[in-house]
Amino acid sequence: MKKLNPLLLLTVLLTACTSMPSKPITWQSANQAIVKEHIIPRYQQLADASIELEKQSQALCASPSQANLEKTQQAFHQTMDGWIGIQHIRQGPVELLNRYHRFQLWPDKHNTGSKQLGKLLAEQDRETLQADHFARSSVAVQGLTTMERLLFSQNKGIETFGVAGNPSYHCLLVEAITHNLATMSAELVEDWSIEPVPFHTLFLSSGQLLGKRMKDKTLDQKVEVTTVFFNNLYTQVQSVIDQKLLRPMGEEFSKAKPRYTESWRSERSLRNIKMNLQALESLYDTGFAPALLTKQGGTELNIQIKQAFKATLAEINTINQPMHKILEDESQRPVLEQLVSELRQLQSLLTGPLPQTLEIPMGFNALDGD
Repeated sequence: MKKLNPLLLLTVLLTACTSMPSKPITWQSANQAIVKEHIIPRYQQLADASIELEKQSQALCASPSQANLEKTQQAFHQTMDGWIGIQHIRQGPVELLNRYHRFQLWPDKHNTGSKQLGKLLAEQDRETLQADHFARSSVAVQGLTTMERLLFSQNKGIETFGVAGNPSYHCLLVEAITHNLATMSAELVEDWSIEPVPFHTLFLSSGQLLGKRMKDKTLDQKVEVTTVFFNNLYTQVQSVIDQKLLRPMGEEFSKAKPRYTESWRSERSLRNIKMNLQALESLYDTGFAPALLTKQGGTELNIQIKQAFKATLAEINTINQPMHKILEDESQRPVLEQLVSELRQLQSLLTGPLPQTLEIPMGFNALDGD
């Protein structure tokens, strides 16, 4: 039975208080909706895509061909879609065994992934690719970032993956990563919803453990859990602005770093941002909008938030080039600056009027120190 770190209980869904009076909108019901309608289905989507990616990688290594490589690349995109759709959930079972960073170590400010990958490819020790061994290897090479490097390298041909009946170490490493991803994603679904004790049914009987992160220890425990989910919402918006846009953009065109963009090799940086926002809108619609509509002025604020999501997504849809290429063209920089502007307007609504109206305290920023 896996043993949860007490601090991870910050994100539990409190479902055991069945004797409490029923109300049209409660934080308990909001938390239940977030878990059952948002979190678990999205982890299941990730698990399904990861299983398919593992199957395609096995087919690629059994018979390396351009057609099989393209099928594996397509499966990678589906798996990446699944991950991006739940990337905003940073607490809970994904914290166990460092799974969050094992799925994707990004941004990798010290280029650890490239260094560790180079070491693996140079040594070509096949023993390190055994499932148990690989799961304990460097976090930097276990996930989607390294997978992208292996599948979308522009200076390597299909021969890099070996020949039928004799896969290369490069291809066997692809298989090891996909097996690792499939295993972790299945574990996340199990941890949240199945056994040994479904994470979402754990009941926190005392608020004392929350004292390190919550200033007001007298807050209703349901609101404390909601605060963590809310933290996921605004932290991901901050991540998109700071890490996915401003960091590669630099302070000016001459300081732009196109290769700092997320998933630039597979040319899906903007796709990631779009899917992040769609996922955040889903989280908002599921867990926060219903409560907001019961508050004075909530209807008007809900309209503003929905319009801000719509405007931001519409701005992304006007962009028809990969982000790393836009960063190489000074005349296109205003396009990204406008996107940042739209995101800041959304951010201002999510970190100001929304928590004030719902009376949700602002928690810690999970990006602090990144």
